[in-house]
Amino acid sequence: MTRGRFSKLRGMLPFVHITQTASPTENRLLRVEPIVNSFRKACLEMLRPEVLSGDEQMVPFSGRSLARQYEPSKPHSVGLKNFILSSSDWLVLDFLIYTSKRTFSDTDKNELGLGGEVVKHLQETVPMDHPVHVFSGRFLTGMTLEKFLPKRNAYLAGKYVANRTRGAASKLPSENNRNHGESCSVVSSDGEMCNRSKISHQKIRKWNDHKSVMILSSAFGINPEGTCRRGSIEKQKQKVDIPQPYCVKAYNKNMDDWTLWTGTFLITGQRSLQRGGP
Repeated sequence: MTRGRFSKLRGMLPFVHITQTASPTENRLLRVEPIVNSFRKACLEMLRPEVLSGDEQMVPFSGRSLARQYEPSKPHSVGLKNFILSSSDWLVLDFLIYTSKRTFSDTDKNELGLGGEVVKHLQETVPMDHPVHVFSGRFLTGMTLEKFLPKRNAYLAGKYVANRTRGAASKLPSENNRNHGESCSVVSSDGEMCNRSKISHQKIRKWNDHKSVMILSSAFGINPEGTCRRGSIEKQKQKVDIPQPYCVKAYNKNMDDWTLWTGTFLITGQRSLQRGGP
């Protein structure tokens, strides 16, 4: 079978009866819902480990769909936005495809925000008989979520931005007053913690990327502090050992590898389809 014929058959493959009464505007995944539910059922049958990761992913899709999103900052800017809950060894345990602002009610979004509501929804399939650590991306991390998760015996660690800390970031020393690799933390009166470390993100390899990384964590702190290899600011083209907080090390181990793997997987699958059909 040629690639063109396979692509044509794949595009015309139905999963539901076309005479169903439900409107595509009410359920934007109506025609693929059976196969989506089949995949999700297989994911829900997997065991839930003690370390989980939650992040968003763009499924490349350029066809007609009311659920299609545009994210210019993503490697695949056009497609379906998919929120994923995975294990530390990259197994997908649950997922949620974002279709519109009606995916969650306004009441739920006002309580935890969109990112927090996504994590809450994905966390419902995780048993509460043992504590779990949840690592989340910058979009999903929030202080209200960090307060909510301990009720389900779960503890959050995720990247955060200064303008969402409700003034906690202003209590941290300025970047100009700290050396490369030094860390500091601030804890609010109700127990919320922001950990801030002056080390560059390991996936960025530019000299001007030596800037602060902020971690909101109720699971890990700065200690036990380790070391990592980074490019020296004073000595060009040389790498030196600098201190690294434990919360940053744990985040990089459980989040960055997953982000790299999903991006490589999507690119590889797309290229293999372009080079030739089955």
